[in-house]
Amino acid sequence: MTKHLHNTRGQDYLHRIRHHSADDEFPWGIVFDAETTMEGSDKDPAPHGPKGASVILWAVKVVGAAKAEVFTKAKGWFNAHISRFPNEGLMVAHNIKFDWQHLSKELGWRTHLERRQRRLMFWDTMVAEYILSAQMSKFASLGEAATKYGIGVKRDLVQEYVDKGLTTSDIPFPDLAVYAQNDVDLTLRVAKAQWTAATLPQRRLIMVHSAMAVMFAEAESTGFTIDPGMAVTRRDFELRRASAVDEMFKTLMVEHVLSNHPMTVIRDHLVRAAADEFTTPRGMSMVMFGLPTSIKIKAPTSRPTATRKWDHREVALSPEWPVLSPTKYGASRHSDGKSYTLDDKVLTAIKNDPEGAGPHADLADAILSGREASKKGVTYYQGLLERRERYGDSRIHHTMHVTSTTTGRTSSANPNAQNQPEEVREIFLPDQSDHILVEFDFKQLEVVALAVVSGDAVLMEDLNGGVDLHYEVGKDAGLWTSPAGMDKDGRRRVKSVNFGLIYGGGANTLAEQSGLPVHTVKSIIAAFYRRYPGVEEYHKEAVKAVSEGWPAGFAGTFVRDEVVASTGGTKRWRVMKAPATVATGRSYAFPELDDTRVPPALAPFKRSSAYSPTNIKNYYVQGFATGDLVPVALVMLSMDLPVEAQFLVAVHDSGLSSVGPESLAAVDSVLEELPTNVTEGLRILWGIILPVRLEVNVEHKERWGAKPLKTYTAKAA
Repeated sequence: MTKHLHNTRGQDYLHRIRHHSADDEFPWGIVFDAETTMEGSDKDPAPHGPKGASVILWAVKVVGAAKAEVFTKAKGWFNAHISRFPNEGLMVAHNIKFDWQHLSKELGWRTHLERRQRRLMFWDTMVAEYILSAQMSKFASLGEAATKYGIGVKRDLVQEYVDKGLTTSDIPFPDLAVYAQNDVDLTLRVAKAQWTAATLPQRRLIMVHSAMAVMFAEAESTGFTIDPGMAVTRRDFELRRASAVDEMFKTLMVEHVLSNHPMTVIRDHLVRAAADEFTTPRGMSMVMFGLPTSIKIKAPTSRPTATRKWDHREVALSPEWPVLSPTKYGASRHSDGKSYTLDDKVLTAIKNDPEGAGPHADLADAILSGREASKKGVTYYQGLLERRERYGDSRIHHTMHVTSTTTGRTSSANPNAQNQPEEVREIFLPDQSDHILVEFDFKQLEVVALAVVSGDAVLMEDLNGGVDLHYEVGKDAGLWTSPAGMDKDGRRRVKSVNFGLIYGGGANTLAEQSGLPVHTVKSIIAAFYRRYPGVEEYHKEAVKAVSEGWPAGFAGTFVRDEVVASTGGTKRWRVMKAPATVATGRSYAFPELDDTRVPPALAPFKRSSAYSPTNIKNYYVQGFATGDLVPVALVMLSMDLPVEAQFLVAVHDSGLSSVGPESLAAVDSVLEELPTNVTEGLRILWGIILPVRLEVNVEHKERWGAKPLKTYTAKAA
């Protein structure tokens, strides 16, 4: 068992948050804001690399001071005030990630050292608005936040210049300075209003997420390193594969569809032209579902003239060609009504139809293979190569969002590190040539969260005892009677159903995801609920609580009606606090479903719940797991990991760092204690006593997607 590590820097930091959040008055601190240049054709204000933007001026206001000050260099204000921070204070900004990146660029690695050494605490008014609005206000502007609290919105001098086509570099310095001073004054007034509005648990949650935003700012500034040679090689391979698949599709078209078509008698060269046209979305819809009934093709004429080089022909399917039922495969009509959608879900259903889809299955397989190859070649490899050149430092500076989801979990973009395929991750390298990548990943975190939220005693016992719940559920469902009867594929499918159920999925959806018949999925769901009756009770009670607004363990209220622009109607949202077992101060907003307000004549067809049962079951679990627990882990790591370890990215319930040989042993020591420290962190902040022992899998890798050099599992004491 892992020994308990007492008095870590991370624990001390959380104790500081707990202490300072208890003040009735807004604490002393510094409000800061950077006004920057905007570089490139897209007017990018990010500071990364030599091509990045730079600061024109800083506006800074000390809490309690009469007015804000203006500086041209960060050093002037940072040095003047930083010495007070070991004992008191918050650093405050709106979208603090942006301002911290520019501060770091000016002062270098010093900001990272000062943050750790002085245990700097933060309050981001954009993050605060996100949490206080139950994640409804994503990326709220300062003006929007001020309006909410009845604070006069700033006079936007800058916008007047922007409307005239000027950039910040062109705006007279005195006007820009006044604008920035107004910004920090308004930011402080909003922060004070938020402090008053927030409960004690919410203040702590906001401070944790604000600190995580600063950690992400540093990671984005560091950026990723990739292997450009491998990226080019794989890009070219995938594009060749996509081209070959396209040719294969056209060959299948000629063999299956056009070989006996009457128009081939008229002109053979139109066959190839028709095959080309059938690769378009309308053409593929025609081949699969018979709509449109014909398409127009364009091919070189057999008798060209100076003004006429092409023939245009309407081509219809041969009467002998069978078409599929769009309803059977879940295809819906486009808005123009002239063709059907052929997304990957529809094509996969055609390809895997257990009753057989004839030659259509081969065509669907070819389309899917071509799309996959094209996406890897263009979206991933070529996209990463282009991002590498954006800022002139041969690094990929991705974006990690703190205020983008409905549950509080983080996301990423440009590129989205959270959906990079495993083989694409192989081109991602450590920060330096002698470093390795160290990745940690919480084990079964959503299942742990479900046990905590639902309070199911058997699930807690199974998790703490290391029971294979997927084997037990499959056995109870009658899929096997002993471990020898459970093969790898069978366990994978049962696991897919179990996790889908945790995320709130229904039988039909889980059947599609797992590839199992609906009746088998229903038997697995029934077995899961038999074994874990507390989970079934939680699911029922949560849906009822949100739908009816009653507070047995939950507390709910309607907060607003929102006008829906497309219909002119309104949508109602119900905001619910998390269950008492995970009282971190987070609430969740559930939108009323569109078809619940119906005329009396249609009442029999009304949904049983006005709110999505899937979202209700999922939000509380996902929010606690990746919106509450993981940020606590990341913030503690930002204090406990050696300063030389470069944190790179967070992906759902995992994190990745680049670590040099001199720091590797220390990093492993910190990660071995992570489950215990996070458990303690939840107790420090919110008094949450986890009834399940956390576990973290750790891997050392030469490349992100490569086979690990070393693996181990850390367990809470």
